[in-house]
Amino acid sequence: MENHFDSKLEPNGAVSCRRFLQGAGAGLSLTLGENGGTLILETALRATIPGFVQPPVSSSGKLRPRPIQASQRSLLAVFNETDQTQTAPISLPAGYRRASDIYSGKEYGITANKMELSVPFRYVSVFNLE
Repeated sequence: MENHFDSKLEPNGAVSCRRFLQGAGAGLSLTLGENGGTLILETALRATIPGFVQPPVSSSGKLRPRPIQASQRSLLAVFNETDQTQTAPISLPAGYRRASDIYSGKEYGITANKMELSVPFRYVSVFNLE
């Protein structure tokens, strides 16, 4: 009978199923639309593929930015899924000079392809990018 598990023996002599379980857990998380599976997959790809493509927009904090790019105009939605207001820099692709909040009209400068944002708890901020 063929063994589909990682048959490497652990120090205690048990057969390791860790790789199988990690893959199954990530697959289930991706299927359910949870962030955990995406993070596991992204981390694995970054660790194994030299020069793995970076996302066009990212945050070093807990904010989750998502660009909506079009030929004439671009929008940026920034999600805060936590129970606290979050502040973090958002890294953008080159070429944008300013962002304006579509709800309040407040303008934000973009310096060195970054803008600093505070997003209230459980809120989505949406910006026009110029």
